[in-house]
Amino acid sequence: MSRFMQFYNSRWFNVSLFFVFFCLPFLIYWDLFTANKSLVSGDGIQYFSLKSLISSSLAQGEFPFWNKYLANGIPYASDFTNHAFYPFSILLSLLPLKLFMYSYYAIHLAIGAFFIYLFIKEIGCGRVAALCTALIYELSIHLGGYRKEHIVIIATIIYLPVILYFLQKYINSKSIKWLLYSSVAMAFQFYVAFIQDVVYTDIAVGMFLLVMGIKNKMKIKKLITDGLIWIGAYFGLIAFQFLPTLQLVRYYGKDGAASATLEYFQSYSIHFSKLAMMLFPRIYGGEVYQPFGTRYSSELDIEMFLGVFVFLIILFGAFRYFSDFRVKISLGMMIGAFLFSASVHVPLLSELLYRIPGINGFRVLPRALFIFVFFALVLFAVTLSKLKIAEEMSKLYQFSKRFMLGICIFLGCAFAANIFSLMSVSNFEGMKNLYQYFKTTFLPGLFVLALVLVISYMIQKWSGNWTEGKYKKVYGCFGIIIVLVTFLETFTFSTTLHSNNPEDVADLGVSDKTSKFISENIGDYKVWDASSVLSSSIDMNSNLFKGFSTINAYIAFNNPKIYKLFTNDSNIVPLNNSGLLRTFPNAKSTLVGQNDLLNMLGIKYIIDTGNSIGEEAGLKETIKERDIIFSRDNIEIPNTKEELFVYSQPVQIKPNSFYKVRFKVNSIGTQSLFYVDFYGGEHYDFEEQQKMFNVHSGTSEYSAVIYSGDTTGINDINLRIISMPTSEMKVTDFTLREISMQLQKNVYKPVFTDGRNHIYENTNAKDILYAPQKTISIENENAIYSNQYDYDLSNVSYIENFKNMNLIDANTTVEERNFKNNGITATIHSDKPSFINFSQNFYPGWKAKVNGKETPIYQVNGLIQGIEVPAGSSKIEFYFYPKILFVGGILSLITLAGIILVILKPINFKKTKKSIQN
Repeated sequence: MSRFMQFYNSRWFNVSLFFVFFCLPFLIYWDLFTANKSLVSGDGIQYFSLKSLISSSLAQGEFPFWNKYLANGIPYASDFTNHAFYPFSILLSLLPLKLFMYSYYAIHLAIGAFFIYLFIKEIGCGRVAALCTALIYELSIHLGGYRKEHIVIIATIIYLPVILYFLQKYINSKSIKWLLYSSVAMAFQFYVAFIQDVVYTDIAVGMFLLVMGIKNKMKIKKLITDGLIWIGAYFGLIAFQFLPTLQLVRYYGKDGAASATLEYFQSYSIHFSKLAMMLFPRIYGGEVYQPFGTRYSSELDIEMFLGVFVFLIILFGAFRYFSDFRVKISLGMMIGAFLFSASVHVPLLSELLYRIPGINGFRVLPRALFIFVFFALVLFAVTLSKLKIAEEMSKLYQFSKRFMLGICIFLGCAFAANIFSLMSVSNFEGMKNLYQYFKTTFLPGLFVLALVLVISYMIQKWSGNWTEGKYKKVYGCFGIIIVLVTFLETFTFSTTLHSNNPEDVADLGVSDKTSKFISENIGDYKVWDASSVLSSSIDMNSNLFKGFSTINAYIAFNNPKIYKLFTNDSNIVPLNNSGLLRTFPNAKSTLVGQNDLLNMLGIKYIIDTGNSIGEEAGLKETIKERDIIFSRDNIEIPNTKEELFVYSQPVQIKPNSFYKVRFKVNSIGTQSLFYVDFYGGEHYDFEEQQKMFNVHSGTSEYSAVIYSGDTTGINDINLRIISMPTSEMKVTDFTLREISMQLQKNVYKPVFTDGRNHIYENTNAKDILYAPQKTISIENENAIYSNQYDYDLSNVSYIENFKNMNLIDANTTVEERNFKNNGITATIHSDKPSFINFSQNFYPGWKAKVNGKETPIYQVNGLIQGIEVPAGSSKIEFYFYPKILFVGGILSLITLAGIILVILKPINFKKTKKSIQN
């Protein structure tokens, strides 16, 4: 026994405990692990797809600063949402895929559980309370259930106990080294990083430090000085990732990416009634995730269910030990987090929060509930630690008895009222359903309440005859019972997997026929899933596993230029909308009228799940304008101060035909909403017949092609102009023309069919490096987005303030091409001075060399890159070298070195001050 106590009090106990926490997820999901099944699907697959990019790039001898596989190329390492520099991502991605997934999940659960254990001990709650709380935390729905689909959220929120542990150590010891450790933990969380929960964590820990510092009567000067060092160390450590991301947001914002709307901000706001789910998780029926829709949901409502036993102890502690400051601060943080999460249901609160920069870009505000859950468990631990005194167990018994009685009376009255109501109309089937509802919803919780009542009664009855040592053992057993009962209560919910899960980890869709065909044939070209609705052909970003590039992508920050070209200059380009490039409502128009755009981007294969190409497969329709269908010389649009304005005129249009609209707009300011569409009532009101325009200040010309689609049964169709004007506008020279079609064979050629997946080859697709027929200088690239049907993006390179070059007679060839993530090299042979397009998105940080000498890169066609090459044979290189990334890296290294120096050799500020004075 003495040896056990020695081990129990040694550091090896903590090492062993962490190992146990790490092994628990493997034990719980052993059946999946041994069956070679995936722990995640959906968003989880997308996350691990991005992580696999690191290992595949490292195998090629490079780190992926750029990602060539998604959305025509994205600055992978410059976007913190890609988690490129998170240490665990880099290290664990070197493991086999299955082991990577399970280990990543397990190690983060172990970190969270271990540090909540240390934190609970640090605030003086004892090992029993700390160990019970840690186990309940790790096994909770909060870190399991459907939340595993958002594995990045789990990997982010587990750092809250880590940070708070170091802050509590600082508060207890006043040593700044612990504050610096917390800065390191905060930096780890940032690098994970689900930025929404990072921001919420930063706010929560900042408030915690301030309140605890004041409570412990720390000198204001020291609190401010140490606080500035803490914040400075944090921002210094994250500069490596923060500065490049800041550059990305500014660059995309400059090109038209918009911030989130109030409606977007308010989506998914949990309702106060959901607190009832903490006691009875099925109180709102079988649906335990979003029973009332987005305005009443945390997206995963069930995660608040910590177990009835735990709930009762939390409630008891809130009433019994409110005078304890640990209880007060826990309740305060819980209330604050829940009010924030339910802000839509508090008058004016969400509108007020929306005005706070850094917060107003998020949706699903209940993602802050991890703070609520954490401090609820802290309150549980504080209360449990109080119960190690025998007299307090009798108080728990008395409270449980009253609570149980109150709940039973309330439920009895509710049940009786419903029975009488159903009996009055002889609804026996309804009575049967009501009984079944009460049995499945309330009886499990009532059983646990009764169990608490019995256990607390037995302990308080017999504790008077026990020695202190005996009661200590009973108290330990009481903790074990709580953990076991809670485990049984929450196990079903916490181990729930997505309905489409499990996938076979061995291939994750790689071996499906469609993907296999594309992988074997695509080379350096790209694929596009031309679907106007969500398709499973390209599952998130799993094409990274499959080794080919797609235009479709699931990314956090959207390049507005590529989106504008696929939507005819849409003025609604949400900066942070991860689903923006997953579907393409204008796919039909793009295939027919913008083949040149597809060619320029090197889109060789088109997946046509929506039958957009249809019966005319293998044919391209070349646009020719016919007679005017409708015209107006002048349309006055008044300033409605963002009230909806509608101009509508009846038009005669043919089914499944194309029409070109062209007009000029003179506007005093930029308009937030302006579009032209065909409208025929609720049965003819689709995005395919709607074209958005980004109306700028001044006078600009706009054009677009609208596809009429199926007009069967629609008698009255109107041409409409819709806007929410913020100033007066004048629309002039408005024309609507029908477009005749000339068929061209062998452009979209059917090459593969697998169920609904019809794959067509775009025979005009350009290679990753290609020479245009000419270059044309333009004044402003915005004209391409607004009038792209007037530009030949396939054969011409349009460049702002460049020069005109006729290259149609130049004999230019590309050889020895080597394309990796961060760059491409090739040999160019040309009998005349020429120009080479590189069909990756233009972005700051790209450099180019011709024969070893740096040369300017030009933005081509409002999106891609290009350089001049001389006559003869030339070695060219495009490479991504983001200087801002290295500047941030140097700052982070300097900060880290400073932190290590301070930790190893603490600075004595008083001694330093005296030496300066002397």
